[in-house]
Amino acid sequence: MAIRKAVQSGQVEDAIEKVNDLNPEILEDRAQLFFHLQQQRLIELIRAGNVEEALEFAQEYLAPRGEENVRISDLTGL
Repeated sequence: MAIRKAVQSGQVEDAIEKVNDLNPEILEDRAQLFFHLQQQRLIELIRAGNVEEALEFAQEYLAPRGEENVRISDLTGL
């Protein structure tokens, strides 16, 4: 419940830490889950108005994994 609460309140980094404290292999074994948490982290950076930090985060962490984890239909809702 603490992990869900952290994500819902926008504390994605805290949620990732809690998952890793529970079992470090969870996010390693479920790369797509980790990618979605990173997407949520990007959203929270944008919500907080940290656009420059969000761009840097996206370029460093999301862009390299984007091709393997996201389909165009996922982004457009089709």
